[in-house]
Order: sequence, then C-alpha cells, then structure tokens
Amino acid sequence: MSKKYILKNGTAVEVSEEIYTYLKRSDWNNDYAQIKRKREKIIINPKSQTVKIIPSKEISLDRLMALGIEIPDNSEPFEDTVIRNILLNQALAQLTADERFIIFELYFGNKTERELAEKMHKTQQNINKMKRKILCKLYEILK
Repeated sequence: MSKKYILKNGTAVEVSEEIYTYLKRSDWNNDYAQIKRKREKIIINPKSQTVKIIPSKEISLDRLMALGIEIPDNSEPFEDTVIRNILLNQALAQLTADERFIIFELYFGNKTERELAEKMHKTQQNINKMKRKILCKLYEILK
C-alpha cells in the first residue's frame, strides 16, 4: 500500500487511504457540480424550427437582461399581504378539522399526497380527490 498525502497549509500530511479517497471524491464532486452549473443548454426543436437557450445556473443579472429575460417584481404592498393572509385564515377556519388537516399537511407540512395517504390509511387517488374538493370549497368561500 502506497502512502497518501494531502496538502494542509502548504505542508504535506500523510493520511489513510480512506481519508485520501474521501477528500479526493469530495473535490471531484465539487468540480463536477461547478462545471455543470456553468454550462448553458441549447434545445433545438426541428419540427417548429426553434432554438431555446437555457442559461447556466450561475449567471449574472446583466446576462439575463441581455438575453431578454425579465425578472418580475412580485413584491406586493405589506397591507395587501396582511389582508390576503387574514382572508385565507378566515376561509381555513370554515373548513372541517379533517379538511384543514389535509390542507395543512399538503401545503404547509410539505407532505406529498402519497405520504399523506399512507399516514391516513387511504389511497393517493382518494387524497387527490379530497384535496380538489377542499380547494373548490375554499375557492367558493374566498369568492
């Protein structure tokens, strides 16, 4: 077994094979992720004869603007946000406990329909159907 060394503050330090492999693999993964982030993708659709350029993940605002991509200002006035939250809370209060549980788990608890179905001993399709009915009910309340 050959000796393995890494540089630590400019000095070579002998390390075990496992540590050397772990550190090198970590470096390789970081390098690969950085290269992948910096590549832009070009998608050519021969049927519609269009070219779509998907910018790299690491891109400046100036480059986005040069490509003609506008970033919308989604900020809304504080008062509107407060009013919307109050209305939503009032609408949620009109739901039954089971309906509220499903909405909170799916939208605030970040559970998938499948995870919730397992938790409630139901099928995913059943949860989806219940979710759609509850959302329609909320829509009617908020209308």
